[in-house]
Amino acid sequence: MTNRYLPPRFFSQVHRHLWLTFSESATRGPLFAVVGPPGEGKTWQLEESLRQCNTEALHIFAGDMESFDAARPTDHLVETLQRAAVARSGGVPTALVIHDIDTTLGEWEQNTGTVNHQQLLAELMSYADKASHLRYGGRATPVFVTANDLGKLYAPLRRSQRISVFQWLPTHEERTRVVEALLGSSSEGIAARIVDQFPEQSIAFFSEGIGRHREDLYMRRNLSATVTDMRQVIGMRWTHSIETGDATIDDWLATFEQLDIERKRAAVNYVNGGKAQ
Repeated sequence: MTNRYLPPRFFSQVHRHLWLTFSESATRGPLFAVVGPPGEGKTWQLEESLRQCNTEALHIFAGDMESFDAARPTDHLVETLQRAAVARSGGVPTALVIHDIDTTLGEWEQNTGTVNHQQLLAELMSYADKASHLRYGGRATPVFVTANDLGKLYAPLRRSQRISVFQWLPTHEERTRVVEALLGSSSEGIAARIVDQFPEQSIAFFSEGIGRHREDLYMRRNLSATVTDMRQVIGMRWTHSIETGDATIDDWLATFEQLDIERKRAAVNYVNGGKAQ
C-alpha cells in the first residue's frame, strides 16, 4: 500500500475536538467542519486521524439525505447519533462523519434545497444546541463534516458555538511532505522540485500523477496486462508493488506536465460547454 503522510497540524485539530467532546470538557457544540479547496486531502486525513485516535466512524452519505419519505433522512440522522451514543456508553469512542456537506445541504444557484434538507438542517441545529438530549442517546457524539464552501450552508447552523471551523490549506512544507510519502523510496530531493514546479496544484493532482506512473510501470512489468478477457483478470491473484522504479526528476516532471495540460484542457472544455478547442 502506498505510504501516506498525515500533517500533525491537521491531526491535532481532530484530536482536540475528540478529546474535548469525549471528556465532556467542550465549551462549544459537537459539530466540527474541515473546510478548504478540493483535492487537498480533507477526506483521507480526517478518516486517518480518527483511525489513529482509535475512534470508530459512522458515516451519513449524500444518498441518505434524500428520500421520497420526507421524514426518513432526519430519522436516519437521529438513529445514527443514537447508535454512536450507545457505542460510546459501551466503551467504544464513535464519531459521525458527513463528507461534502455543502454539496448536499448547501444552497446553490437555482437549487435552494428540499424539505428533507430543511429538516436535516433544523435537526443538526437542534443537536448542536442539545447534544446530550435523550433524543440523541443521552451522550454527545463528535460530528465531523467536510466542505469546500461552508458559506453555502444555512447561516444559523454555521454560527459560533454551534460549529467549530478549521480552514485547511496545506503549507508548502506540508505539501512537500505529502508528496515525499507518496513517492516512497524515490523521493529524496525530488518532491520539493515537483511541488515548486506546480505551485497551484492540489495534493490530489500529485497523487494522480504518481498513481498513473505506478500503473504504467506495473502494466509494463506484468505480462498478463496483455490479456483482453477480463474473466481471466478477476480470477488472478495480484501483488502490487508500491515502488516507482528508477524514475528521474525529468521523468516525473514530464508526467506532471502532461497531466497539467490535460487538466487545463478539460477545464477549458467545461467552461465552453464541452466544445473542443
